[in-house]
Amino acid sequence: MHSYLRQATSSQTRVLGPFLDDTDGRSPETELSIANTDIYLVANGGSPFTKSSGGAIHRINGEYAVTFDEVDTATVGELTVSVIVAGALPVRAKFVVLEEAVYDSLFALGSSAQVDLIDAPNTVAVNALATALLDLNNGVESDWTVRQLFRVALALFAGNSTGNGTNFANPAGTKTRLQSTVDSSGNRTVTSKDVS
Repeated sequence: MHSYLRQATSSQTRVLGPFLDDTDGRSPETELSIANTDIYLVANGGSPFTKSSGGAIHRINGEYAVTFDEVDTATVGELTVSVIVAGALPVRAKFVVLEEAVYDSLFALGSSAQVDLIDAPNTVAVNALATALLDLNNGVESDWTVRQLFRVALALFAGNSTGNGTNFANPAGTKTRLQSTVDSSGNRTVTSKDVS
């Protein structure tokens, strides 16, 4: 199972092990001397490097505490840890280094990850989405956006009309949205539209 580390952050203690005796393969080694130069790190499959500073300290039953710092955790992604020390079988572990904001949203006390539009709407994101939908080309018919349809519909249903009901303005009466003519049979022909 992977454990997580916060990017570029000091004093992050994690446990490695168990370190088992290299002869019988089962007895916990509890008195190993593990220096930082015994601990190799590989970030995202790159070149190995030794842990920046500080070795490992025994905790219990062959499990050793290792404290990672901002140098060890500089790179976001997978961090492989490999330890070979005399008297014990090799120990290997994998961690995932997360960006600070991601780590904090998952693990900081009292924090919760924000999901835009659900937990706490992001006004910029909401407005951008609304604008994209309203102004989507051919969103209703060829060459008609949803916003243009609403402007014409609002003029027809809520605006004032002139010319015996052949011309329709926006509700404020500042722009004629639709102009038409009607023949003797009552058939209407739209002569102009202004959806700007």
